[in-house]
Amino acid sequence: MATCTYFNDKPVELLEQPLKVITMNVSGGKGNGDDSNVDEHVPLRRRQHIAYVIRENKPDILLVQEFRWKGIKGKTWKDTPLPDRYVYTGNNEASIIYDSERFDLKELAQTKLQRPLDELKRKGKVSQGFTPLPRSTIRLLEQNGSTFLETFKILVVSWHGVHRASDTEKKIQFQYLQVYLKELSEREEAAVLLGGDFNINIDLIRGFVSEDFSLSEYEPSERRKGKVIDYFIVSPELFFENVKYIKLKNVQNRELDHDPVWATVVKKESVDGSG
Repeated sequence: MATCTYFNDKPVELLEQPLKVITMNVSGGKGNGDDSNVDEHVPLRRRQHIAYVIRENKPDILLVQEFRWKGIKGKTWKDTPLPDRYVYTGNNEASIIYDSERFDLKELAQTKLQRPLDELKRKGKVSQGFTPLPRSTIRLLEQNGSTFLETFKILVVSWHGVHRASDTEKKIQFQYLQVYLKELSEREEAAVLLGGDFNINIDLIRGFVSEDFSLSEYEPSERRKGKVIDYFIVSPELFFENVKYIKLKNVQNRELDHDPVWATVVKKESVDGSG
């Protein structure tokens, strides 16, 4: 049975409302964000694509990578304004834009993120050189200032995988990331919703997805066939209902060389009735 809460004075059965999530690398083949001197129109076109994706799809959560601007407000965005309800949080490598009218995303204390990592390194479960925190933004999904569904929490993770490494090293990093997020999820008693640019082809990591997680699958666009490095991973409490790429209008590779990827995610209980 769905848990009922109240939002804008109306009862809402949250388990029956899927999360609309998009992951989107907003860099391109030429130039980088607002600092680009290669083509003065590239940063504007990137902001236009971001605004289009948000306005057309109305995501609850947008996981972004290589975001070179300082937030989503101010005069930089005056020609490509986003709806006021969207809030930005994170860093240049990986960040999150979310609909604050649906829920809040809570920033965890740095010690809560670092301690499980240090413990895993001490036990030899991940290498000393594994440093996921600078490449990610991790937030706790909450509803109207209280914990989402009270007893059901979600760690929302935007991830930008290492680029300059061998495929072998990337596979190892991918495995370590799962170990770390599993440990963090157990400590926070939360499900995991992970998405981003993993910088390794999905074909190479299917066999390395642990039993603690599920991998999204989708048919890529023609320009991304053989280069599917943007995807989602969830813990068993969550379920993908629909995953697909978003077709952008008149996009050039120098503006965005990745396609945004859309997923609807629900709590598994609302799909199969299991608790």
